Amino acid sequence: MIFGSVLVVFALASLMSEGKKDAKRRKAEDDAIKTLNASIGEADETMAEMQKMSKSLLKEIEDKHEELLFLFSLIEEKKIDSEEDASEPAPSIIEEEAPPTPPETPNRKSSYKNPKLGKIRDLYDKGLSEEEIARALGIGQGEVKLILNLGKGR
Repeated sequence: MIFGSVLVVFALASLMSEGKKDAKRRKAEDDAIKTLNASIGEADETMAEMQKMSKSLLKEIEDKHEELLFLFSLIEEKKIDSEEDASEPAPSIIEEEAPPTPPETPNRKSSYKNPKLGKIRDLYDKGLSEEEIARALGIGQGEVKLILNLGKGR
């Protein structure tokens, strides 16, 4: 009987030590799960920021693409015009050119795919200088000059 009692006490002690080990293991697992959930949350936030950034970059690329297509069409028109006017002597670089007159269309802005390009032409037609146009639209003077020079053949 004493041997049975010792055996029961030993079994209970063994069960209690295993219970403590299980509790420690569960706590470690819970801590690991919390750490993983925090990492997943940070990753989700980063993904959302990256998606916002990619959308804005894509929009900027699309805008630049439209501008390039417009400029390309102006260059092509300029080439065609220069081929037609090949018999005329080239104007002197020093000569002052009169500002171009707007085309006789009821709504000239609709002929531009990019509204910024139409704004540049409209401001120039109103008598603003290239520097004033660049400042008003927040773009470089070189871009304004390029668009105006390419548009003179229109």
